[in-house]
Amino acid sequence: MQARTPLTERQADVLALWKNGESIDEIGDTLGLPSDRVEDHWSDILDQWDRAQELCTILGPQPWDDGETRDIDAVDDTTWNLLASTARNESDEDRTRVELELYFGHWGICDPTYLFVEREIKDVDDYATETNVKRGAYVPDGLRNTIYEGVDTIDEFYLRSVLLEKSGIDPGADYAPHPEDVLDRDISRNEIEAARERVMDRVVHHTVE
Repeated sequence: MQARTPLTERQADVLALWKNGESIDEIGDTLGLPSDRVEDHWSDILDQWDRAQELCTILGPQPWDDGETRDIDAVDDTTWNLLASTARNESDEDRTRVELELYFGHWGICDPTYLFVEREIKDVDDYATETNVKRGAYVPDGLRNTIYEGVDTIDEFYLRSVLLEKSGIDPGADYAPHPEDVLDRDISRNEIEAARERVMDRVVHHTVE
């Protein structure tokens, strides 16, 4: 995670302890720092908000999607636990990688809540990369109806379905989208089983501590 955050190691320590419910004084005791120094670190953390649009550790999602606007002080104090993750690579011509992550937490008035992160990483000029991130917090029904947006292949559908499944969410619950409706074509049982088999090992389950 350190590679994706503008925070220093000490700032990350302060943020982690704050998200675990420790006060400024308690954080100081834990890290061996005076309280005013902890307050300086916390001020620096908040100053990073405009550079942290790709992080789910600092800025929280807006209900029910990420949208374009955030409050300037929209700090997410939810402890998000990674449940499952996966990635897929596009063709060599596209040079694009899409990473999917599903987290669990208790956010806002909704309990429980799932944070879905979709990160697209693509090559640009001069050997650089560009990252685009979409994320949103959802209750299970909202997540099941959102996670398949933009899906156009059966493997992509079941990659996301298995992501739900390995996160402990029933992808086939009442009112959940069917692959035939998402892909707008008939799909055989053999085709479904083959797709699930192809993607099953590509989804990693993470243990919540």
